[in-house]
Amino acid sequence: MRWQCRVCSSNATSKHFQQLLLSKLELSTHYVYGENVILAWNPSSPIIKRGIAITPVKFGISFTATLSNQAGVLVHVYADISVQVNHGGTEMGQGLNTRVARYKVSL
Repeated sequence: MRWQCRVCSSNATSKHFQQLLLSKLELSTHYVYGENVILAWNPSSPIIKRGIAITPVKFGISFTATLSNQAGVLVHVYADISVQVNHGGTEMGQGLNTRVARYKVSL
C-alpha cells in the first residue's frame, strides 16, 4: 500500500478505514496519472513547477467540552418578506452555503 497515515487515533479500525479511503481516493481521482504528468512536465519547465498532493485533514472546532461545540445563526426577516441569513461557519467545500441557502428557501 502506497499511503502511510499518521493520525492521532490509535484505533486499528480507524487506521484501516483511512488507508482504504485514501486508496479509493487515489484510484477515483487518477492521482498516479496526474503525478506522472507532473513528473514529465517539471523537467521541461525551468521556472514554473507543478505539484500534487492528497492531504487528509480532520477538522473540528477543537473544544473538549461538548457543550461548547455549538454554532449559531442569525436570521433577519424583513417587512417585504425577504430573508437574510448569517452563520459563523466556514465554507471549505463541504456545501455549507448550499445547505444554508436550501434552508432559507424552505422558510
